[in-house]
Amino acid sequence: MYKASEVIGLPVLDLQAGHERGVVRDVLFDEDWTFQGLLVEIKAMFRRGRFIPSDSIQAIGDDYVTIADEGAMGPLEGIDHLVGVKSGSFHMLGKPLITTNGHRLGQIEDVYFRTEFGSIVGYEVSDGLLADLMEGRKAVKHLERATIGEDAVILPLASFSESESFTLAEGEDEDEK
Repeated sequence: MYKASEVIGLPVLDLQAGHERGVVRDVLFDEDWTFQGLLVEIKAMFRRGRFIPSDSIQAIGDDYVTIADEGAMGPLEGIDHLVGVKSGSFHMLGKPLITTNGHRLGQIEDVYFRTEFGSIVGYEVSDGLLADLMEGRKAVKHLERATIGEDAVILPLASFSESESFTLAEGEDEDEK
């Protein structure tokens, strides 16, 4: 399981040439919450964005994202429909996480996802700095019918008591991705 904040900022390494091709700027999902790939800022005189589809990623490690070769990166055309964790009009970070009955669970500070299943697992939410310091942040489980809107991410819950927090699977450490 990965945290988007730990993937964003990683350099992208081309395994064939042994050359750093750029830096991850965002993690992208489609409308069905399936992991689609990474938005990368490439090293060039004029910073340009490129897209690495999920099936072209060799590995996401602690220090690098690896790709087979430079050909794994494609143009940004045709990815307008994808939802970014931190960029785009329908990004997730900083938006309130709301239930359909109008209860605010907190503000989304991070997104947990799995590449092997290709989906979002949950959200790290904050109730503000003081609550974070006193109680820590909450992890709320993602629900398939969740909606990303311009102003909020909405979980389809009839009541707040249905919201489930999640934990890492037994024996799975955040460092073991």
